[in-house]
Amino acid sequence: MEKDNGVKSISVIFLCYNDEKTIGGLVEEAVNILQDLVSDYEVIVVNDGSTDGSYRILENLAGRYLKFKAVHHAKNRGYGAAIKSGFRASTKELIFYTDGDGQYDVKEVVKLLTVIDEADVVNGFLYRRADPVYRIILGKIYQALLYGLLKIKVRYVDCDFRLFKKKVIDAIDLENDGGFICAEMIKKIADKGYKIKEIPVQHYRRKNGRSRFFNIKNIYGLITSFIKFYATYR
Repeated sequence: MEKDNGVKSISVIFLCYNDEKTIGGLVEEAVNILQDLVSDYEVIVVNDGSTDGSYRILENLAGRYLKFKAVHHAKNRGYGAAIKSGFRASTKELIFYTDGDGQYDVKEVVKLLTVIDEADVVNGFLYRRADPVYRIILGKIYQALLYGLLKIKVRYVDCDFRLFKKKVIDAIDLENDGGFICAEMIKKIADKGYKIKEIPVQHYRRKNGRSRFFNIKNIYGLITSFIKFYATYR
């Protein structure tokens, strides 16, 4: 894809929580990809209160790359809060976000960019999920609930590999600070009448650490957020 591909500008956001072993490489890879795609870009990492060496790595990156900036949360505020901070920091025509743990291939953003003119949002879905069986089963149950109760019709709501036109993000008010933000986001975007196109993306095993989502606190937060949203927004 050449620089005359029609992409005027893009913000690329990585969400980081204790991802010191992967975040530096992801930022460098994103910069290498973007500088060949578009002149006007920025790479943003939201550090959601990491307790490992992520802060130091991000500050070093900020000294190396003019088009990179880090947003630091003093304490862990939650996945939704990190996403919202990333959106607020974004200034470009298109906004892309993904996780900082390396489970997605950032090069696949090119696939999303090739079809953004056909939609307002390009949402990835996993054609091969590299997670333990119990997470796959729970994910399918959750997806079925979202479809049945909230009428969310995308194939995989929690695939955090998404590209938006900035006008879409500006038009919705996101409230949730936890993992339910993905469902809230897609539901509100769809209800506004924006077109969502789905593209298959690969999913890889975590290179380090483990997911912080499947613990009692986060699952309780997801359930209560689901019930509250269903009661007030449907």
